Amino acid sequence: MTADRITAGFIPLIDAAPLIVAHELGFAEDVGIELALVRESSWATLRDRVAVGHLEIAHLLAPIAIAGCLGLPPLPVSVIAPLALGTGRNAITVSLALAETLGRYGELEGNATVTGDALNALTRDRGPSNQVTIAVVHPFSAHAYLLNYWLRGSGIRPNEDVVVEVLPPSLMVDALKSGRIDACCVGEPWNTVAQNEGVGRAVVACDDIWGANPDKILGVRKVWAEEHPDLTRNIVRCVFQAAKWCDQPRNRDRLIDILSQTQYLNLPSDQVGQSLGEDYLHFGQTAVRASFARRGTTFPSAQHGLWFYSQMIENGQLVHDEQHTQRIKDMYRPNIYREALAEFDDADEAEIGTSSAFFDGQDFGPSF
Repeated sequence: MTADRITAGFIPLIDAAPLIVAHELGFAEDVGIELALVRESSWATLRDRVAVGHLEIAHLLAPIAIAGCLGLPPLPVSVIAPLALGTGRNAITVSLALAETLGRYGELEGNATVTGDALNALTRDRGPSNQVTIAVVHPFSAHAYLLNYWLRGSGIRPNEDVVVEVLPPSLMVDALKSGRIDACCVGEPWNTVAQNEGVGRAVVACDDIWGANPDKILGVRKVWAEEHPDLTRNIVRCVFQAAKWCDQPRNRDRLIDILSQTQYLNLPSDQVGQSLGEDYLHFGQTAVRASFARRGTTFPSAQHGLWFYSQMIENGQLVHDEQHTQRIKDMYRPNIYREALAEFDDADEAEIGTSSAFFDGQDFGPSF
């Protein structure tokens, strides 16, 4: 029997592991799929390759997919999200110089409120001539929205009191090292790498801003999914199985070996191991239970998409339109998730983050 070839793009991050493992350990092959992986360095390039049809599926930032579905420039792209990927592995890391300076304004306890108050006091003292520069991975990203939410909640105006700019995840550590940026909001393994190389200190886990916050999706090109419904369900099935495998402690050493390879994260195994954590990752003093498939991590929730949409409006990237909300609801496909995983008793539909408050005490709940 000839396998169906599917080309999948990914960024070298820990939360790409389910896609990588689905290829490496034969989960894709078991459902008749030849999964060809393509590594990219930037989210913009990955989005563009999906848009022009080079890739059928991709490890995508959920907000970049939402922006594409809403037709926002530079390159609109229609995808669906039948599976979610990634939670608990984003953090705000500051340079050692900034950490030392912030320490004079308050003890950095890994607490979002304490660290935010310290940064607020620092920005007031520095003024507009000496602003802190913080990098995020893309303007349409959970990183940008959680960072800006935290800044505003701490009394700091993004791009007025501090500079927020964009860099690919893999360049964050070098930018900290060179002094090009003072801080970054990025996913693993790059916070761990920055700490291990002695160029940064993770001071706030994004989970401390919003508990168990969502981040990535398995993005499937909409036209392709409509033409290949069986393949779409099969790719959801094999990536879900791979995500469950990644969560098993007994598989940790094998997972480290796989992700460390040159074609994937291309990092020493000890750094990959730290990024995975035994049970918890420690950013600052915050212990984060990172997950691939537990706690509803894989469930594609339109409520998460609508929260990202609310932040697009808050950040001035668009204005509200009722058609937007319907497009976002149409993008998330829990029906495909349920159909694909009907045989799995452990396909968890609990929607992560929907019962979690934000660091400022606000409850989750998009008003659309």
